[in-house]
This record gives sequence, C-alpha cells and structure tokens, in this order.
Amino acid sequence: IDPTFAPMSSSVDGESQLLMSIKDHVNGQPANGRLTPVDVAAKLKQYADTGLQNVSGLNPGTNKDLKETLGDVRAIAALGRYYAEKILGAIELYRYQKDAGNTTALANAKTHLQNSANHWKQYATEWSSQYGPQRLGRVNAVIDMAALQASVDKDIPTTTTPPPPPPPPSAPSITSFTVVNADTGAVIATLTSSGTVSIASTPNINVRANTVNASSVYFVDGTTTFSDNASPYAYKGDGKWSPAAGTYVINATPYQNDNRGGAFGTTSALTLTVEGGPPIGNAYDITALVLVNASNGAVIRTLQTNDTLSLGNLGAPSVSIEAIANSGAKSVKFVSVEAGVSRTEGGAPWAFLGNSGNTYTPWTPVVKTYSITASGYSASAASGTAGKPLTININVVP
Repeated sequence: IDPTFAPMSSSVDGESQLLMSIKDHVNGQPANGRLTPVDVAAKLKQYADTGLQNVSGLNPGTNKDLKETLGDVRAIAALGRYYAEKILGAIELYRYQKDAGNTTALANAKTHLQNSANHWKQYATEWSSQYGPQRLGRVNAVIDMAALQASVDKDIPTTTTPPPPPPPPSAPSITSFTVVNADTGAVIATLTSSGTVSIASTPNINVRANTVNASSVYFVDGTTTFSDNASPYAYKGDGKWSPAAGTYVINATPYQNDNRGGAFGTTSALTLTVEGGPPIGNAYDITALVLVNASNGAVIRTLQTNDTLSLGNLGAPSVSIEAIANSGAKSVKFVSVEAGVSRTEGGAPWAFLGNSGNTYTPWTPVVKTYSITASGYSASAASGTAGKPLTININVVP
C-alpha cells in the first residue's frame, strides 16, 4: 500500500508525478493530473486485450520464430492482466484494512486476487513452454515462474473474519517536567519528580508538563489551580512565574480531552526547589503539606487547606504526610489532636510520623475529619524563632 519508491515523475519537467498511490486514491486525495490505480489497471487490461486480439488469427505453422513471438505476446498479456487484477485487489484490501466491517471490500479483494493468481498461472505456463529457469543478476537467484505460483497464491485472503481491532490508545500520561525561561523559552532543566533550579539570572520561569496522549493538563499547587488546553501544557499557561526562593509542589493531571474531559491519567507531582530569588516569608516557614507513598517517599499530591481523602483511593497501599519547609528550618513540629500526634522532626524530610531514609512510618487514617498543623523553627527541638505554621483539614471518607 505504501509505495517502496517515489511515484514515477514526468519526463517533461522531471517533477510532476504521473502515478497516484493506492493509499492516496482510497483516502480520496485529488488526482491532479496523475493516473489513479484504477486508470493503471484499466490501461494494463486494455493493452493485454488488444495484444491478444491482434495475434488471435495468426497461425505460425512451422515458423519457429513466429511461434515463439506469439508465445511471448500471450505471456506478456497474461502478465498485464495479472498486475491489473492485483492492483484492483490491493485497492479493495486497503479499503478493508481501513474499515474491518467492510466485508464487501474483502470479498472483492479475494475475487481480484484470485483472478490475479489465475493470470499468473497462464503467464507461467506460456513462459515455461519456451524458457527454462534463469539466473537473474538483479536478484542473484534462479527464477522459475511456475514455482512462484505458491507465493502468488499467498496474496489471496484466506478468511472473511475481520482482523482484531487496533488496541485502544494508552491512557494519557506525564513523562517529565521542563522548567523554562518564560521570557525566551530556553530550557533550564528537565525533571522527573524533583529538582532544584536557580533563578538568579532568570527571574521569570514556567513549568511545562511533557505528556503522551493528552489534550489538557490540570495543575494544582495547593493554593491555585489552572487547566491548560494547548501544548506545551504549562503551569502558568502563557504567563510568567516569578517565584520566591523556597520549595514548591506542583501536581499535574493529564486528560484525554480539552477542559479536563475524557479519560485521565495518573497525577504526577513535581517538588521544585527554587534558589536565587527572594525568600518566602521567614526562612523556616512551612509552604505545603503533601501526601506521600510511605514505602518510597514519592509525592502523591499536595494537600489542600480543606481536603478530602478516600480510603478506597489513597494513591498507594500505605501513605504518610510530609511538610515542605523553607531551607532555614532546623526542626518541624506536627500537631494533630484527631490523629493523636504531637511530635518534632529534627531533619528533612519532615515526616508526619517519622521515617528511615525514603521509608516513612505509615499513617493509617479512619473515617473522620483531621486537623493537622506543621510549624517550622529556626533551631532544633522546636526552639528558636517559629515560622508561619500551616494547618490543613482533611475529611476522610470511605
């Protein structure tokens, strides 16, 4: 169906195509002066029929040369008919490949390709009556036209059962994030789940979500939301982001259709540490609380000020909570009456119930409402100057 070589060009200007591919023809492309596959098949049949008519009344008698010439004419006519039927069969077969429900096209393809195979048999019979197997230098092999019949017969579809439907498109997904200079579009960094960028010389940035099979991306950062319907899908759309120094968690969810429509993929979280800008409040403020996978510390999403968690869809078999604090914090204290927690973390990551490396002590919530407060301090053991605390309310549902 796809031509192996470029279509024949005109001998006049060397550029104008003379032949149209089967794919272009079936897909309804205009011919624009080119011969369609149907035209080519018709001309091949016409020339074959004319050749046979012109020699039909000739009797070579004992003239060996004339006998062989007439045999060549009959052979070439059969070969022309073979190609004519094969082209028509290919047209119908491509129609069926485009629409597996078009059983009429499949039946037509079988008919044309069976006719084509019959014509090849006639060609091989005429050829073999005058010639033996020959070694052809172009393919560096001995060719026996009659022996090729089995290969020709394989072109005929053997079943009317439609082929299996193509696999459904994979769910939309986010493969990575790219931080760019919002003024020039230059790439600053490409990140998977976390990273650090300096904005000392590029105060205006943006964050793009790199996607597969997505038509929109929904961004959430804990305080604001934004849905981008045009690639590249950017956290601030076509705008600019001039963040203060600190750590930010940006959640991005890909959707199959515009405006958060259709199927959606897994939410990806980017923990981005920004250096070189002015600090966010105090150097030990809490900027966000995030839900994490307790087994590996991967961020599931940022928790909102008033949030809801479903026990049936936590995002991981076991979860915990981590506080995101500015770089000056030396300790973080968590308080939650509902969870029975009042404890201080002495180092990052600032885990709600503690951690050992990337393994967090799981938090096992029950159906109720929790209030959780995290406060950063300038010194160890929740001493020194307190930063701005962050409180979130979580309604846990089944």
